[in-house]
Amino acid sequence: MVMNEMKLDMSMADHRKVVKKYEKVFVGVMTPEGDVINFADENKRKPDSPL
Repeated sequence: MVMNEMKLDMSMADHRKVVKKYEKVFVGVMTPEGDVINFADENKRKPDSPL
């Protein structure tokens, strides 16, 4: 969906980086602002509350 909406071309390195960023946000290991979420810290784990 990201590739179609943003008209990304996978032959271009910059466009592949954008897709990788959105993949990480979708999976939940990165925030949309680019901050990495550290799930190793027990105090930051709150599975019942949204980020």
